[in-house]
Amino acid sequence: MSSEILSITNSGEPGSYLSYQLNVAPFANPQGNVDEYGYGWSTSDNDEYINYNWIDISNDNQTVEFDSNDLSPGYFPIGFDFMFYGEEYSEILINPNGWVGFSEDNDEWDNQSIFDDSSPRNAIFGYWDDLNPISTDNEEGDGYVRYHSNGDRMVIWYDNVRHWTSSEIVFDFQIVLYSSGEMKVNYREMQGISDDGGTIGIINLDGTIGQQTGFGDSPIDNNLSLLFKASPSWLSLSQEEGTLSSGEIDDIVLDINMQDYFDGEYIAYIS
Repeated sequence: MSSEILSITNSGEPGSYLSYQLNVAPFANPQGNVDEYGYGWSTSDNDEYINYNWIDISNDNQTVEFDSNDLSPGYFPIGFDFMFYGEEYSEILINPNGWVGFSEDNDEWDNQSIFDDSSPRNAIFGYWDDLNPISTDNEEGDGYVRYHSNGDRMVIWYDNVRHWTSSEIVFDFQIVLYSSGEMKVNYREMQGISDDGGTIGIINLDGTIGQQTGFGDSPIDNNLSLLFKASPSWLSLSQEEGTLSSGEIDDIVLDINMQDYFDGEYIAYIS
């Protein structure tokens, strides 16, 4: 364990006050606030350290066979233990409406806020909307949902899945779970997104803590990656807020505890 000092100084004119708030952040340029558990998000358009990288599983995958175009047919092995809001999971449900989760299934398709009482819980929303992949209960469906795990990451691919309302609205994206606990959504081609388009985000088991990147009129670019990531637990601050009069200084102690971590390069940010 080691420590460093971050000094904050009010170098303003006499009579001035400087108020500050600090938190450990998972990104150099986080979009929105870090939630109470430490998760934040950013995109390949907003952060130079996030790259758009589509993972091609077209030659090595399994296809989800849906009996309903609103419900998952069951739970699927992740291939590793995945940590999500403080709990480990080895299985995941794959819902046809653009989201995956670790608890109960949900047939809602209204793509409202993730914090709505009727929204799915304990879930990752890649693009929650009224999607219509091929299923046995609907002849109008088009597109498949496929998945693959290599023991280090699991890819759930919504392969040119159409929207319920039109065959001209077609989505090609994938949700990727990493053994590190990171979650990435890669948007390859999103055709015909409307002003009341899908909901994107993550939510915990009781629906009180989450990250919502947008819903409704939130645009998604093609060839875009969105990354959800928790703030590193190995860095902590002695204080996170304060107010300084002119000339005053606060010395913030940064405690760095790398016990039980493997050799490697680790990066954290203070926002």
